[in-house]
Amino acid sequence: MPRDPRAAVAGNNLAYMLADRGDNLEYALVLAQHASETVPDDPVVTDTLGWIYYKKNQPADAVAAFTKAARLAPSKALYQFHLGLALAQSKETGKARAALEQALRLEPSFENAAEARQALASLGGDREN
Repeated sequence: MPRDPRAAVAGNNLAYMLADRGDNLEYALVLAQHASETVPDDPVVTDTLGWIYYKKNQPADAVAAFTKAARLAPSKALYQFHLGLALAQSKETGKARAALEQALRLEPSFENAAEARQALASLGGDREN
């Protein structure tokens, strides 16, 4: 397959939309993996890959991808939010709480702020993990 960054961006966008809806996750994963091979250090692409893994209930893979996206773009609240969700999915409550709190510190009113607050509330008050 040719490594056209524009095609990778288009494939990534389609992959994210499919994953967000929970549709055809296997195809979305193929698209996202191709995009990731083409532009491996693009945090948007890395986040998409993580989102697909999260939707497929593969928290270890999701955490790895979201950790990389957050490292590549440390000021992006969305990546911290996604990381927090994946950490919660993998039962790493304390780390999940820290990532969700970081997302809200970075951008208190980002698009998913209400969901981040809801996820924090669902984690309860313990500080384990």
